[in-house]
Amino acid sequence: MTPFQIRARIQSLLTRLALRHLDGVVHQTVQTHPGLRCFELDKLTLNSYHDWGTKHHLVRLEQQGRIVKVIRENNKTKKKQPAIYHSIPINNRIH
Repeated sequence: MTPFQIRARIQSLLTRLALRHLDGVVHQTVQTHPGLRCFELDKLTLNSYHDWGTKHHLVRLEQQGRIVKVIRENNKTKKKQPAIYHSIPINNRIH
């Protein structure tokens, strides 16, 4: 194994660990504060530019079945409102 391959494997491992940790932080925030929108979650967790970082983790958690995105509609104007996020209890998760 060359030094470049070793470096690539270490970087890959560190990236996976960092993503897993940040997923956990965002998920914990969704659990403790259900019904928040993406920018509100961003203020509580990553505080990234235009909440892109938080949105990435919300999408990952949604794909894993750990949270659900609820899109609401205004009854009078029929326009969609920003999505809110809720945690899914462990016994109700889709595997």
